[in-house]
Amino acid sequence: MIPYIHEAESFPSISLSAALDRPVAEQDVLGDLVVASAPVDCSVAEGGPKEWMFADWEEYLRTPQSLHPYAAGPNANAPEIFHLAVRLHPADRDLRRPEWAEIAQRLTRATGLADEHTCRWVALQARPGRLDVIANLIRDDGARARQPYPLVRALVEECRRIEADLGLAPAQPQGGRPLTVRPPAQRPVLPRPVTEQSPPAVAAQLATLMCQLADETHGPIASVRGLVEQAAHRLEELPHSYGPAAGHRLEWIARRLYGIQQDLKAAAADLPAANEHATHAPACLPHRTPRPRAVPGEHSEKAVPLAIADRYLTLQRDVHSGEVLARGGDPEAHSILQRTGFIPVVRVHEHYHRLPTGLDKAEEKRLATRAVARLRTVRYHVACDAAFETERREAHYLPLGASVAHQGERIRQATTTEEGADALTELTAAHDGVLAALDDVLAATIEFHLSLGGPTDIATAGRLRHLSEGHLDVIRADLAAIRADLADRHKPHPQRSVCSAEVGPNEREASAVCGCPPPPLPNTASSPPPTAPAPAGRRR
Repeated sequence: MIPYIHEAESFPSISLSAALDRPVAEQDVLGDLVVASAPVDCSVAEGGPKEWMFADWEEYLRTPQSLHPYAAGPNANAPEIFHLAVRLHPADRDLRRPEWAEIAQRLTRATGLADEHTCRWVALQARPGRLDVIANLIRDDGARARQPYPLVRALVEECRRIEADLGLAPAQPQGGRPLTVRPPAQRPVLPRPVTEQSPPAVAAQLATLMCQLADETHGPIASVRGLVEQAAHRLEELPHSYGPAAGHRLEWIARRLYGIQQDLKAAAADLPAANEHATHAPACLPHRTPRPRAVPGEHSEKAVPLAIADRYLTLQRDVHSGEVLARGGDPEAHSILQRTGFIPVVRVHEHYHRLPTGLDKAEEKRLATRAVARLRTVRYHVACDAAFETERREAHYLPLGASVAHQGERIRQATTTEEGADALTELTAAHDGVLAALDDVLAATIEFHLSLGGPTDIATAGRLRHLSEGHLDVIRADLAAIRADLADRHKPHPQRSVCSAEVGPNEREASAVCGCPPPPLPNTASSPPPTAPAPAGRRR
């Protein structure tokens, strides 16, 4: 019996997919593949554990991270998902299900997962002669599991005892080689069509394959693009005349490959399975529920969840320009980068952030390290250079814009014209309203540029004065008039009412929980047919 400890992960979907060794969908029922698990609370999902789907086991293993986000213990900043795999000798007999369950129980006890405060774990026997144990190292009391040191030695000793007790062939290292060997990487293949699979499951499998192809870290297209970029850089350094021209052509090829990656990601996101389950990621990507905008109060029901891939960023020094660049991330990550000193760069085919020019190496390292610390504080996954690695974390506070965005939430939830007028008052108040404060900021910026004295600074001050007097004053006057009109109407919103949670005696629907009318049907008026294009003539 040969044990192998996989690299720790932050998302159980990665380890579950690796254990199954095939593309999976959220609706896949694991069934008899699960041979043992920690004591399961069946309230996590409907039915017993035998009926749980892939998404149910994923949520079961991910729950401790949500209940105890700041678990204390050794390696508190390390990923929480622990993945252990053992495989038998090819000459070993086929083990029965109770024997696999006994092996799983003994391995969890040997690795410190099943002590007085047990961790959540599940053992899968998805491949012949192999057992995968996946666990969350956060215990039910909120602390991290204390595993024996050295862990590999304790695990190997327990495997030797299991071999002796069950009569299995002992693992004998030969020539000083290690007992475990990482399995070679396999090329992604199309899943076999299965008649029992539903169309969403097939779509999810194909989305998984496309995500694997477009993966920026381990995908085949990313590997080819990296080689092309390296070749372009080598050619540009050649003194001959053909070198820069060939290098330029290769750079364009690399850009086209990047466009193919983006198109594959977009195609995977447009599949029906991705649209029906927008809050879950495909199995090829780590799963984490997208976080809505961090504002006080309730969140809008129309908030669009962000892609799971946007939780990943790269922060590295570019080998060509020498600049420190940050790529990837969602708008919240971009805001953190900008507050740390990065400058956004928006192009037609790319969008990234860079540090300001003219900084010395020490200042660039300080800002990049601080950006990594801030991003990881809010659970972004940052792949950075070794010089920017840090264990430091900074407290994350709501920015000033969150209180302004909260007024939009108040207007969306307003049931009367008075409530809408109250929300607009925060914007249009004469002395300390948001627009008055914005006008003061523009005035201070104008004074700042005028004091610089340069020709371009004076032109910038004039443009800012035009924005303040020609646009901001108009917006403030219009909003003040709209606010006054709402304050004088004193009417309830015709489509919003305060729910009393009471059902009338004449209600036809027995399962209704309130007497509120159904929402209005969307406007289904057909749009006019497109006009036929004019016949094109010959081009010169």
